[in-house]
Amino acid sequence: MELLEHLRFAARNFISRRIFAVLRNYCRGDVLDVGGWNFYHAARKQRVPFSSWTVLENQADRLPAVSDDRVKVVLGDGCAMDFADESFDTVLCIHVLEHVFEPLRMVKEIQRVLKRGGHAIFLAPQTANLHMAPDHFQNFTRFWCLKSAETTGMSVEAMVPLGGAWLGTGSRLFHFLLHMIRAHGYTYPEARRNFWFYALFPLACVVIGIAIPLCLLLSLGDMEEEAPNHCVVMRKA
Repeated sequence: MELLEHLRFAARNFISRRIFAVLRNYCRGDVLDVGGWNFYHAARKQRVPFSSWTVLENQADRLPAVSDDRVKVVLGDGCAMDFADESFDTVLCIHVLEHVFEPLRMVKEIQRVLKRGGHAIFLAPQTANLHMAPDHFQNFTRFWCLKSAETTGMSVEAMVPLGGAWLGTGSRLFHFLLHMIRAHGYTYPEARRNFWFYALFPLACVVIGIAIPLCLLLSLGDMEEEAPNHCVVMRKA
C-alpha cells in the first residue's frame, strides 16, 4: 500500500509539475501544508522557498519523518485547526479537498489561519478516478474554486489548468488498471465483476496499452476545459 501511494504521488507530481513554478512564485515565509504527508520532500527538491514548514495530518501513520529543523509535523483536523488566526504566510492544500466531506469548511479554516496578504494555494482535481476509498467524496470544477474564494472573502490571483482532456483521459486509463486489479483504495467490497469483464480483460489491457501513449501524444495540443487538475492561488485581502 505504501509503495503504491508513493508511486501515485510521484505520478501526480510529474503530471502536475507546473505547480512547482506556482509555488516558487507565491510560496514564502511560514508555510502550513494541510494534509501534505510527504509533499514537503518534493517541494524541497524543487527549491520552493520558505522560512518554516508545518505539516498538518489527521492520521498519525501519515506524519512524515523529517530531519530539517525548519519543519514541524502536527496531528490535527484541517477543518478545525488549533492554530491562531493569521498564523501563516502561505497555506498549501494539495489534493486534499476531494477527501474532505465538507471542503468549503476547510477553505474557511485555511482563510482564518492565513495572514492578511498571504496566499492559499490549492491543487484541486476535476476528473480524478476513485482513489483512497472510502475517503474520496468529490471532484471540483474551476467554477467551484472561484465560488469558494468568493464565499470566503479571498481573491483569485491565479488559476492554472494542469493538463487537459487528453492528458486526463490517459491518466484515467492508467487508473482503470488499478481498479481492474482491485488495488487497495481503488475499489470497495461491494464492487462486482461480470463474466464479460473477465472475458474481455486481455483486450481491455491491450486497448489501454495502446491508448495511453496516443493520449500523451494528443496532449501536446490539449484542451484545458477538461483539465485533470487546477492549481488555484487565493489571496487574503
